[in-house]
Amino acid sequence: MFINGVLINNNGCHINRYCASCIIYADDLMLLSSSVTGLQKLLDVSVMTAKELCLQFNESHCIVFGSRYQCKVAPMYLHDKPLQWVNSVKYLGVTLMSSEKVALDLNQVKQKFFGFVNSIMNHGRGMSDMVKLHLVESYCYPLLSYALECFDITSTLMQQLSACWNSVYRKVFHYKPWTFVRELIYCYGVVCVIPSLAALIQYQGYFGVR
Repeated sequence: MFINGVLINNNGCHINRYCASCIIYADDLMLLSSSVTGLQKLLDVSVMTAKELCLQFNESHCIVFGSRYQCKVAPMYLHDKPLQWVNSVKYLGVTLMSSEKVALDLNQVKQKFFGFVNSIMNHGRGMSDMVKLHLVESYCYPLLSYALECFDITSTLMQQLSACWNSVYRKVFHYKPWTFVRELIYCYGVVCVIPSLAALIQYQGYFGVR
């Protein structure tokens, strides 16, 4: 009830006739608005609420999603300080990119995924291939599939994720990079592609991210 002024606000994005002005998880706050004017009003309300509760904001950024994401946007202000408009932002462990739709940046995900895979391969010398495969499935697959149910997974993104997962089998079973491993994956009863999960609610607008 302390932040009702932010939660109950008509300056947010309208999704299925419901006005969503922010997403809150613990101390992470994401402000949503379909216009820069609305976003600035939400920021002002947040400032007043934080002042009443004796709270302070950490480093904050703004990011644009929608058909005008490449346009120059007026600066937003938090405590009379301008907020930087960025092309990507990390929120709850997921890196979002500014684009026509809410897009997921896989570069950091793949880098972390292959780092874990290589670590298992290096420390698992002498282990059987099936033990290595089990370790990769247990500790690396969750990195690759983290939060995918929140996004509209495109065919291109699916191909990238599948390529990452297929490469695991080539590493574990010592196949050449060009070897087709789809049948091998099916043989072991493991999915060969990342499943296409529930799509993220589609909308276009401006996000303010803390």
